[in-house]
Amino acid sequence: MTYDLHGSWDSATGENAPLYAGIADTTADSQTLNVDFAINYWIQKGASPDKLNVGMGTYGRSFTLQNTRSTDVGVAITGPGQAGPYTREAGTLGYNEICEQSSQWTVYWNEEQEVPYAVNGNQWVGYDNADSLKLKAQYVKEKGLGGAMIWSVETDDFLGVCGAGKFPLLVAINSVLTGKTSGIQSTTQVTTAAPSQVAEPVQAAQPTAAATAAPAQPSGVCTRSGFVRDSSNCQVFYICENVNGQYAVSQFTCPAGTVFDTTLNVCNYPAEVQCS
Repeated sequence: MTYDLHGSWDSATGENAPLYAGIADTTADSQTLNVDFAINYWIQKGASPDKLNVGMGTYGRSFTLQNTRSTDVGVAITGPGQAGPYTREAGTLGYNEICEQSSQWTVYWNEEQEVPYAVNGNQWVGYDNADSLKLKAQYVKEKGLGGAMIWSVETDDFLGVCGAGKFPLLVAINSVLTGKTSGIQSTTQVTTAAPSQVAEPVQAAQPTAAATAAPAQPSGVCTRSGFVRDSSNCQVFYICENVNGQYAVSQFTCPAGTVFDTTLNVCNYPAEVQCS
């Protein structure tokens, strides 16, 4: 859960989920409040990278500025930012609430911490957009981590009203984890259309074996839409989709040391799965 690293409980503005430490992090404690420190700490303490998932936020933490002439990261605040129309909680704004009012915000890119923040009068919000989430997803791949999770789907632009298609943040993360983009180029908006429903969590590619699609697709596997585990290899599973009365099947293989769990529809430890 590498978000909620700063908020209105602080005395100054700060990013919700910075990837790295920034110039305003002048104390030893503040230099720990970033994704990179958290991941490296777990690894240094013996955690296997492929068992670590990076939590990504689809919302921001907002503040009310003490002085509207001081709008940087680390400037004084008087309290939480104003509540949004959907989340209805002071100090929190969903990405959808931010992007729907984009014409009212001035957006800045925090180069050191690789996340944006936005200012509107005395209101300040540190959040993630498609660009920063692509960078986080690329970080997941480069570190050989297990994958990513988000909090939470309803604060993404799920209706696509901001002009970048439905679920632009989920699409941005998925596009990198599934290898459709390198994740390092900057774009103002994600234009890739999202699927009609929320996809299952995507597992990041591993250095060796990962839950990736295989080129060969067996016949006779699908009798219904959804997930199907291979009858002879519990590490292999299929996703069946009914397309115009015929099943389209995609084959996947769980990462080494895991098998497909038909109860949860995820790759899980063998001890937790009945495999016959």
